[in-house]
Amino acid sequence: MILQPASRPLRCWLTALLSAWVTMVFVSSALIVLRGVPSVMTRSGVGHPGAIAATWRVADEMGPVVKLLMVVLLAALLEPGERWLRANPARHAPSLAWWPYAVNVTAGVAAMLLTLALVPAAFSRGFGIGLTGARFDPAVLPLYFASGALGAVAYTVTRARCRTRAVP
Repeated sequence: MILQPASRPLRCWLTALLSAWVTMVFVSSALIVLRGVPSVMTRSGVGHPGAIAATWRVADEMGPVVKLLMVVLLAALLEPGERWLRANPARHAPSLAWWPYAVNVTAGVAAMLLTLALVPAAFSRGFGIGLTGARFDPAVLPLYFASGALGAVAYTVTRARCRTRAVP
């Protein structure tokens, strides 16, 4: 399928956003499994044979409202960062190649924090207060922040790779 140049930016943005969202959901689930959050905190239990199966179960248990709120907040927070980076072309100098990562990681961590803060307890199944009983449980908060940061890195890398590909 040959894409027209006008549709490429939207496709790149959606692909990058999807990779960030998947990373945030599954990395947080994997870190919860690796951290050994007690299985009594999850409906399905974490004690499944194999880390991959346990990660999948924890991610699957995460409520749909959480997943949707996470991706909406992430998109809403990434956009101002993208505009700021476009408005400051000096930020694209080779010596400042880390700026897009810093801006996007900030947005990813903020999106995760806002998701934890804003999701209603009744809809937070398998995440935050629905997982541990506390909205900002210190046992899992660093895991959520790490997954937000890694999701933002996935977004930045995917977006950069997509932009550099030549249109067929």
